Amino acid sequence: MKRIVFGIALSLLLSGGAGCSKEDPSPQPPSLNAAPTTSEAAADASRNARLEAAKAHSKVINDEFQDALEPLTFAIENWEPDTEGLYMAYWDRGIAYDGLGQPKKAIQDFTSAIELEDSAYLYHARAIAYCLAADYHAALLDCETAYEKLPAEPYNALLLSQLLSCSPLDADRDGERALDLASQELDHSPERMELVACAMAEAGKFHDAIQLTEMVLEHREKWSDDSQAHKDAIRLTRSRLEVLRSGKPIRLSTTPGEWRKPWESF
Repeated sequence: MKRIVFGIALSLLLSGGAGCSKEDPSPQPPSLNAAPTTSEAAADASRNARLEAAKAHSKVINDEFQDALEPLTFAIENWEPDTEGLYMAYWDRGIAYDGLGQPKKAIQDFTSAIELEDSAYLYHARAIAYCLAADYHAALLDCETAYEKLPAEPYNALLLSQLLSCSPLDADRDGERALDLASQELDHSPERMELVACAMAEAGKFHDAIQLTEMVLEHREKWSDDSQAHKDAIRLTRSRLEVLRSGKPIRLSTTPGEWRKPWESF
């Protein structure tokens, strides 16, 4: 009898006492209304980060730079736990900052992107940001790296040629090399011909530089285009021609924000 009583008592003790309910220790399916765990919330944020980055990328392509900043910042801050593809979000935000006239912030983002992905295109992008900040020596270093990594990319050669022929820093210029780079795969566009003319002037070939710039000006003046961009291009070519006729080579502006891409009218 004692054994029976003891057995009942032990059973009651283990079950939490007679008439007392005890939480079932076995695993239960989570409630539909249960709050997500920390890991689940982080995973959701990471997925949303990638979705926001994808949406923002299309905005950057369409030059909607201001609208792209907020989703890109959210993406960068919530990209964890891994960093695969994160460099693209930094790259896009850097382009957006460039487009909004904030090259210093762009440089920071391109640097973060380069730390994640050692790409020629990222060095080229940062070189452009340095140009917009009028830091032409830093731009030249990045451009040299981009060209070394990907010499077949024409934009690398064009930007490098511009810096070698027009940099305001004496030690950074090399007219002959600039002329060689600008003459590669010459497409006879006004922009390319002007770049060649700048390199010619830096190499001391002022007569050829003047003749080529006169040809560009004549072509532009005959071209039927009433856009403001075309009018600006004519004005810049005339200004450049005056400089060359005075016996001086072309120099890039040292004022931040005034630099123009060599594949455009600069």
